[in-house]
Amino acid sequence: MSLRHVLSLGLALALTSGASWAADPAAPTKKDNNNRATTSKGTEDGNISMAHRASKLIGLKVHNNEKEDLGKIEDLVIDMRDGHVRYAVLSFGGFLGLGDKLFAIPMNSMRFNHDDKHFVLNVDKDRLEKATGFDKDHWPDFADPTFLKSVDDYYRADAGGQSHEGIILTTNDNVLTMSDRDGTNKHSHRLAKDTKIHLNGKPAVLVDLKAGDHVTVTIHDRDGKDFVAAVSAESKKVQR
Repeated sequence: MSLRHVLSLGLALALTSGASWAADPAAPTKKDNNNRATTSKGTEDGNISMAHRASKLIGLKVHNNEKEDLGKIEDLVIDMRDGHVRYAVLSFGGFLGLGDKLFAIPMNSMRFNHDDKHFVLNVDKDRLEKATGFDKDHWPDFADPTFLKSVDDYYRADAGGQSHEGIILTTNDNVLTMSDRDGTNKHSHRLAKDTKIHLNGKPAVLVDLKAGDHVTVTIHDRDGKDFVAAVSAESKKVQR
């Protein structure tokens, strides 16, 4: 199946059935004064932050952890087997100056900044410059498993882990303790010596992070074990 078939059918699926973007049908409901079913405020807020129309995502900017402009989302590639968005197609303009090519990036290599409405791609500049792109008039075959594996393997080395956002509670003895953004799910992460830490877009160390700061922790796999590859935080005074 060609890319254009994947995109046209996939976007139609996402926008009509909401396979990947819809609210959880099992979410708890309550009745309003007119006996209409509504979701709880917490569930509603969660759905708003997790569900986005594809047409609203295309064109959004992509930054790195240093808040430098990498480029923008040109298109989305959807897996027709489950309706999930697997890849974003990016044009790298900005300081990279690679605007004449397009690049397929696994969606799990990026995170979405809900406050400023942009994506964050935590991949080194040198690695992006060496990535294999393609011409906008000659797209690769996204049904080719060899091509998909090459893309996944390339970005997994830097950004193929899982990221989650939350609020810092404490930072002691190379351990960062945090909660989810709503204050629930308290948990801790032990940082390695080579863990990359950024505060307000600038390199930092663990002691620079304070309780209440907004933080994103990226977990990678090393030799079959999880480790913290990157910590990106924003101090309370600069949060919007």
